[in-house]
Amino acid sequence: MSLILGFAASLLAQGVEKVVNQDGKVQAQVGGNLLPMKAAVAFPGGILINTNGTFKVNNGTERKLENGQSITPDGMLHKPDGSVGPVTDHYVIQGARVFVVKDGAAPAPVTQTVVFPDGSSLAPDAFYRSGGRVTRLIDGQTLAIGGNVIPSLDTVTLKDGKVTVQKDGALFPVATSIMMNDGSKVLANGTIISFDGRTSRMLKEGETITLPGAVLKK
Repeated sequence: MSLILGFAASLLAQGVEKVVNQDGKVQAQVGGNLLPMKAAVAFPGGILINTNGTFKVNNGTERKLENGQSITPDGMLHKPDGSVGPVTDHYVIQGARVFVVKDGAAPAPVTQTVVFPDGSSLAPDAFYRSGGRVTRLIDGQTLAIGGNVIPSLDTVTLKDGKVTVQKDGALFPVATSIMMNDGSKVLANGTIISFDGRTSRMLKEGETITLPGAVLKK
């Protein structure tokens, strides 16, 4: 059955699993199938992706979806190297320090404590205070500009026969094996074993999968 992506953006986005630039062609994945985009796609958070691969978040700067990159409805930008992060403005922890990312620009260091509308706060040294509880955030954890938690993602990628993971905001190769934040175990041959050891799967060449990252509880 053929699918025609000619609906209004708000309707189109309901069935779109991601928008990807594949070899210079901007396509929408619907039901696991990649289809040419005939209209812009709107995702939650004010994300609008045009048919030419440019996208904006609300009234922010227009950006380009580069070859091999994709955006998913949760607002995450997935890159070919396996790295993933929000396209919306956010705070991120890197090297035990807080940085702010706006309009996809390079992270800028935060030098003063940020106080959010709910009264919680985030200090430049990554100490997060909420409801009388103090937590030291770890690398890779992210907060929206308004203070909402953005669930972090880890990734596992098999490319050119080598396995690379993104964990706690960093990309690095797997030498033998590594435990991920969700408890699963990744082997250097591309095997992923679930946290309970009951299931396993082998990555395909060129494949990237996402796993739940470190959890921040407010």
